[in-house]
Amino acid sequence: MLNTNPSAASLLSGGQAHSVLEFTESDDIYGIELFLGLPADVPQDCGVGIYAIDYAAMFAGNEQGSIRFDMDLWYGSGSPEVQVTWKNPVTGIEEQASALSVETNQDIKMAFVRKESTIEFFHNDLKIGQSPYQSMNETFIVRAVSETDSSFETYLDDVPSCEKHRPHGLMEQLYCSRVPREPAKLWILQTAV
Repeated sequence: MLNTNPSAASLLSGGQAHSVLEFTESDDIYGIELFLGLPADVPQDCGVGIYAIDYAAMFAGNEQGSIRFDMDLWYGSGSPEVQVTWKNPVTGIEEQASALSVETNQDIKMAFVRKESTIEFFHNDLKIGQSPYQSMNETFIVRAVSETDSSFETYLDDVPSCEKHRPHGLMEQLYCSRVPREPAKLWILQTAV
Protein backbone atom coordinates (compact mmCIF):
# COMPACT_ATOMS: atom_id res chain seq x y z
CA MET A 1 0.00 0.00 0.00
CA LEU A 2 2.96 2.39 0.58
CA ASN A 3 5.29 2.89 -2.35
CA THR A 4 7.51 5.47 -4.01
CA ASN A 5 6.66 7.35 -7.20
CA PRO A 6 9.77 8.12 -9.30
CA SER A 7 7.86 10.75 -11.31
CA ALA A 8 7.24 12.79 -8.17
CA ALA A 9 10.97 13.44 -7.70
CA SER A 10 10.94 15.94 -10.57
CA LEU A 11 8.53 18.10 -8.58
CA LEU A 12 10.76 18.41 -5.55
CA SER A 13 13.29 21.15 -6.09
CA GLY A 14 14.25 24.63 -4.99
CA GLY A 15 16.89 23.86 -2.35
CA GLN A 16 14.58 21.69 -0.28
CA ALA A 17 15.31 18.12 0.77
CA HIS A 18 12.33 15.73 0.58
CA SER A 19 11.37 12.16 1.31
CA VAL A 20 8.03 10.96 -0.03
CA LEU A 21 6.00 7.77 0.51
CA GLU A 22 2.86 7.29 -1.57
CA PHE A 23 -0.28 5.32 -0.75
CA THR A 24 -0.66 3.38 -3.99
CA GLU A 25 -4.41 2.73 -3.78
CA SER A 26 -5.55 6.19 -2.75
CA ASP A 27 -8.91 6.04 -4.56
CA ASP A 28 -10.08 3.39 -2.10
CA ILE A 29 -8.79 5.11 1.05
CA TYR A 30 -11.32 6.94 3.20
CA GLY A 31 -9.08 7.63 6.18
CA ILE A 32 -5.49 7.45 7.38
CA GLU A 33 -4.11 7.66 10.90
CA LEU A 34 -0.43 8.45 11.50
CA PHE A 35 1.72 8.53 14.60
CA LEU A 36 4.40 11.15 13.92
CA GLY A 37 7.18 12.71 15.94
CA LEU A 38 10.17 14.98 15.47
CA PRO A 39 13.51 14.34 17.19
CA ALA A 40 14.80 16.77 19.84
CA ASP A 41 17.60 17.86 17.50
CA VAL A 42 15.35 18.59 14.50
CA PRO A 43 16.68 21.57 12.53
CA GLN A 44 14.48 24.62 11.96
CA ASP A 45 12.12 24.71 8.98
CA CYS A 46 11.62 20.93 8.89
CA GLY A 47 8.53 18.79 9.15
CA VAL A 48 6.64 15.65 8.25
CA GLY A 49 3.01 15.14 7.36
CA ILE A 50 0.37 13.73 5.08
CA TYR A 51 -0.80 15.41 1.90
CA ALA A 52 -3.58 14.84 -0.62
CA ILE A 53 -2.08 15.70 -4.02
CA ASP A 54 -3.69 15.94 -7.45
CA TYR A 55 -0.73 14.85 -9.58
CA ALA A 56 -2.46 15.86 -12.84
CA ALA A 57 -2.79 19.46 -11.63
CA MET A 58 0.76 19.45 -10.25
CA PHE A 59 2.34 18.12 -13.46
CA ALA A 60 0.33 20.73 -15.39
CA GLY A 61 2.12 23.49 -13.45
CA ASN A 62 -0.54 24.25 -10.84
CA GLU A 63 1.47 23.30 -7.75
CA GLN A 64 -0.57 25.30 -5.22
CA GLY A 65 -3.88 24.17 -6.70
CA SER A 66 -2.79 20.55 -6.61
CA ILE A 67 -2.71 20.32 -2.80
CA ARG A 68 -6.17 19.29 -1.59
CA PHE A 69 -5.13 19.25 2.08
CA ASP A 70 -2.05 18.86 4.25
CA MET A 71 -1.54 17.84 7.86
CA ASP A 72 1.96 18.76 9.01
CA LEU A 73 4.00 18.32 12.13
CA TRP A 74 6.22 21.36 11.57
CA TYR A 75 9.16 22.95 13.37
CA GLY A 76 9.88 26.55 12.36
CA SER A 77 10.99 28.17 15.62
CA GLY A 78 9.87 27.84 19.22
CA SER A 79 7.85 24.64 19.67
CA PRO A 80 6.85 22.26 16.86
CA GLU A 81 3.25 22.69 15.70
CA VAL A 82 0.50 20.65 14.14
CA GLN A 83 -0.64 22.62 11.08
CA VAL A 84 -3.66 21.56 9.03
CA THR A 85 -4.82 23.37 5.88
CA TRP A 86 -7.33 22.45 3.19
CA LYS A 87 -9.00 23.98 0.17
CA ASN A 88 -12.77 24.24 0.54
CA PRO A 89 -14.15 22.89 -2.78
CA VAL A 90 -17.39 24.88 -2.42
CA THR A 91 -15.87 28.31 -1.76
CA GLY A 92 -12.42 27.76 -3.30
CA ILE A 93 -10.91 29.38 -0.20
CA GLU A 94 -7.97 27.85 1.67
CA GLU A 95 -8.92 27.22 5.29
CA GLN A 96 -6.91 26.10 8.28
CA ALA A 97 -7.28 24.73 11.77
CA SER A 98 -5.66 26.60 14.64
CA ALA A 99 -2.00 25.58 15.02
CA LEU A 100 -1.40 23.34 18.03
CA SER A 101 1.95 23.36 19.85
CA VAL A 102 3.54 19.96 20.56
CA GLU A 103 6.85 18.72 21.96
CA THR A 104 9.80 17.09 20.21
CA ASN A 105 10.50 13.42 21.01
CA GLN A 106 6.78 12.89 21.55
CA ASP A 107 4.61 11.01 19.08
CA ILE A 108 1.30 12.56 18.17
CA LYS A 109 -1.62 11.02 16.31
CA MET A 110 -2.88 12.79 13.19
CA ALA A 111 -5.79 11.44 11.16
CA PHE A 112 -8.35 12.29 8.54
CA VAL A 113 -11.64 10.60 7.70
CA ARG A 114 -13.42 11.46 4.48
CA LYS A 115 -17.01 10.67 3.68
CA GLU A 116 -18.94 11.16 0.44
CA SER A 117 -19.19 14.94 0.89
CA THR A 118 -17.14 15.90 3.98
CA ILE A 119 -13.70 15.41 5.48
CA GLU A 120 -12.74 15.62 9.15
CA PHE A 121 -9.24 16.19 10.58
CA PHE A 122 -8.07 14.90 13.97
CA HIS A 123 -5.15 15.47 16.36
CA ASN A 124 -4.87 12.91 19.18
CA ASP A 125 -8.53 11.89 18.55
CA LEU A 126 -9.80 15.50 18.89
CA LYS A 127 -11.55 16.84 15.79
CA ILE A 128 -9.74 20.05 14.80
CA GLY A 129 -11.35 20.75 11.43
CA GLN A 130 -14.06 19.79 8.97
CA SER A 131 -14.83 20.80 5.40
CA PRO A 132 -16.97 19.88 2.43
CA TYR A 133 -15.04 17.40 0.27
CA GLN A 134 -15.12 16.11 -3.27
CA SER A 135 -12.85 13.28 -4.37
CA MET A 136 -10.84 14.37 -7.42
CA ASN A 137 -8.28 11.63 -8.16
CA GLU A 138 -6.01 12.71 -5.33
CA THR A 139 -3.09 10.63 -4.15
CA PHE A 140 -2.22 10.48 -0.47
CA ILE A 141 1.45 10.87 0.37
CA VAL A 142 3.58 11.17 3.47
CA ARG A 143 6.21 13.84 2.98
CA ALA A 144 9.15 14.79 5.17
CA VAL A 145 10.85 18.04 4.15
CA SER A 146 13.66 20.35 5.14
CA GLU A 147 13.45 23.84 3.65
CA THR A 148 17.09 24.45 4.60
CA ASP A 149 18.48 21.23 3.10
CA SER A 150 19.25 19.90 6.60
CA SER A 151 19.23 16.23 7.58
CA PHE A 152 16.92 14.65 10.16
CA GLU A 153 15.10 11.38 10.57
CA THR A 154 11.65 10.44 11.71
CA TYR A 155 9.56 7.27 11.76
CA LEU A 156 6.10 6.14 10.72
CA ASP A 157 4.75 3.31 12.80
CA ASP A 158 1.54 1.29 12.58
CA VAL A 159 -0.27 3.30 9.87
CA PRO A 160 -3.94 2.29 9.64
CA SER A 161 -5.87 3.17 6.50
CA CYS A 162 -9.58 2.64 5.94
CA GLU A 163 -11.07 1.52 2.64
CA LYS A 164 -14.66 1.17 1.48
CA HIS A 165 -15.75 -2.09 -0.11
CA ARG A 166 -19.08 -3.05 -1.68
CA PRO A 167 -19.14 -6.86 -1.50
CA HIS A 168 -21.70 -8.34 -3.92
CA GLY A 169 -23.68 -5.08 -4.17
CA LEU A 170 -24.49 -5.00 -0.48
CA MET A 171 -24.23 -2.00 1.80
CA GLU A 172 -20.80 -0.35 1.92
CA GLN A 173 -18.48 -1.63 4.60
CA LEU A 174 -15.45 0.16 5.97
CA TYR A 175 -12.36 -2.00 6.52
CA CYS A 176 -9.25 -0.77 8.28
CA SER A 177 -5.80 -2.23 7.81
CA ARG A 178 -2.45 -1.34 9.31
CA VAL A 179 0.63 -0.90 7.10
CA PRO A 180 3.53 -1.26 7.37
CA ARG A 181 3.92 -3.83 10.15
CA GLU A 182 7.48 -2.64 10.78
CA PRO A 183 8.24 1.06 11.36
CA ALA A 184 9.05 2.94 8.16
CA LYS A 185 12.00 5.26 8.56
CA LEU A 186 12.08 8.52 6.61
CA TRP A 187 15.46 10.10 6.12
CA ILE A 188 16.04 13.64 4.93
CA LEU A 189 19.55 13.43 3.58
CA GLN A 190 19.94 15.41 0.38
CA THR A 191 18.24 17.83 -1.96
CA ALA A 192 16.10 16.23 -4.64
CA VAL A 193 17.33 16.90 -8.18
